[in-house]
Amino acid sequence: MSAPKKSVASRPIASSAATGAVAHFGTSSREVVNCRGCGRTLLMGERSTGFFTVRGEGPFDVCELCVPKAGRFGLRPTPSDPDELVRQRKRSGAGRTLNLLGNVRDRFTDSKRTPRIRELASTPVGAAAVPVALAAFNESEHARMLAGLQRTLGEPRASVVPRSPTDREVIVTVAWEIVWYQFRISPDGSIAHERGTYLTDLPARWQHWNCRALPSGRVSPPDIQPASQHYDTGITS
Repeated sequence: MSAPKKSVASRPIASSAATGAVAHFGTSSREVVNCRGCGRTLLMGERSTGFFTVRGEGPFDVCELCVPKAGRFGLRPTPSDPDELVRQRKRSGAGRTLNLLGNVRDRFTDSKRTPRIRELASTPVGAAAVPVALAAFNESEHARMLAGLQRTLGEPRASVVPRSPTDREVIVTVAWEIVWYQFRISPDGSIAHERGTYLTDLPARWQHWNCRALPSGRVSPPDIQPASQHYDTGITS
């Protein structure tokens, strides 16, 4: 069966593991959805994909950033077939029958989940996540790329902010007159990036230039550049 396609539907479609159906998820302005992988709350309109555990539980929401690494969390895009579920139960020694509501979870699964819950609880959010994210960015290949761009384009405007006050992700934005780059840094140190040409394509909240991109490509902590170096984009939110 092919991997599930992303959907913007607000509810799962055919989530029964017994039928082997694949669930496609999405968010709406009236939904609060948490990613099964990183644990964060998805933003309004952000897409998610339904994944299942190896024991057939699910579907659970997984954000777009966590989809490539969903296997690390013991998730798969399709539910287990009945024969595989039997083999899984025999290997774990559980030998339990799932009830119709799917509420039975054995102690083996819970013990696996507990360390992940503790890890998420200790991960900083909001402004507290910025120093950790910058440390990861400044040691990455993206910092070296910025250093090369600065040798050609000069010093850019730069911004670093948490994605939201309760989010574990941090957004770094650097911009010149002809191009901009934006980097989304996850708690595990992975970095996704995109580029564009026009600053008008960027929401105003990413254009509060509160830090510097140094010649080495490293990004300084926020609020240390002198007021005289603050850039006024003329864009208001």
